[in-house]
Amino acid sequence: MLKNEELAGELETIRLQDPLQRLHPKAVVEAVRGDENHRLRDYFTWDKDEALDKIQLIEARQLIRVVVMDVPGSTDSVRAYVSLTPDRKGGEDGSGGYRSTVEVMGDKELRSLMLRDALTELRTFERKYRKLEALGPIFDAYQALVSEEEPENRSRKKSRRASKASKKKKAGKKKAKKKAKARSRH
Repeated sequence: MLKNEELAGELETIRLQDPLQRLHPKAVVEAVRGDENHRLRDYFTWDKDEALDKIQLIEARQLIRVVVMDVPGSTDSVRAYVSLTPDRKGGEDGSGGYRSTVEVMGDKELRSLMLRDALTELRTFERKYRKLEALGPIFDAYQALVSEEEPENRSRKKSRRASKASKKKKAGKKKAKKKAKARSRH
């Protein structure tokens, strides 16, 4: 397999051949198909039956992802099926697949997995678009949410709250002592 820089170089060569200097997937396939020794050749499936199976799986995934359902008691719609990270890796029982969004939302553990996946996708989105200053406030709000939601941050937040409460209690005791001293002087 090629290193990232080598892949980028091969794709850049193909992109620069386009009159508008854009990279089109079809142009990549055509360049590789026309050259038996092309460095990108091993990245493609050339057996027609195997390639057809892969294409049909991609189409099935697209079909599953476009089905939406109405949220009861709301005007919102959500995807009817969700793929959780453990399922994408084949699942513990090797089954993989998609789950009903309603069932995931109804199960505390699965809902937690879905939230973790959502936060991971947000991190990826942030890395991709962080340079767009207009999105800065959105990323700041996301960071605030993540620091509150992540378990290790929740325990830190609890300990900060306990520490603040302890400090307030001590400050309250000091104030009470000062007031008592002031009263005794008068």
